[in-house]
Amino acid sequence: MRIASLIGTDFSPRIVNRFVKSALEQGIININAGKQKFGFLDVRDAAEALKAIVFSNPDDWKRVYNVGADKEWGILQLAETVCEIVENLTGRKPELNISESEEIFSSALNSTSFSNQFGWNPKISIYQLDRTVISIQIAYFNIISTVFLQSLCLFKLKKTHHACFHF
Repeated sequence: MRIASLIGTDFSPRIVNRFVKSALEQGIININAGKQKFGFLDVRDAAEALKAIVFSNPDDWKRVYNVGADKEWGILQLAETVCEIVENLTGRKPELNISESEEIFSSALNSTSFSNQFGWNPKISIYQLDRTVISIQIAYFNIISTVFLQSLCLFKLKKTHHACFHF
């Protein structure tokens, strides 16, 4: 099985997760926009695909299967989608800084053969996953900010013996 690039809530090396992190931490996404196309598959959909083949008759298997999502995403489209979701969830629209590039790349896979044979189709869209990843990252940054402010307050309290604010 050839599986498309897996994405999920803890796949920090993936470009989508890097875009999310940059948008939330720095308020900007920098991209080299060329003809890069990405095929992603949520890790939960990949698990369902593996279950589908494992619980089938091996005599019916082909030599190779591609397993991926229905859609390929251009790098600019990915960045714009992340910006849109971040704005919807936070009220702040990240800046999109685009440098032109001649790079051509595609990691998209056509999984029609696998889908037809095993009755499997991906269920989780990148848009749904982006909202989940961004929501988790926002919650994480809110927790870190709260812990930082509490630590700062305790430090100030120890130095001055005066409370700074209540949580």
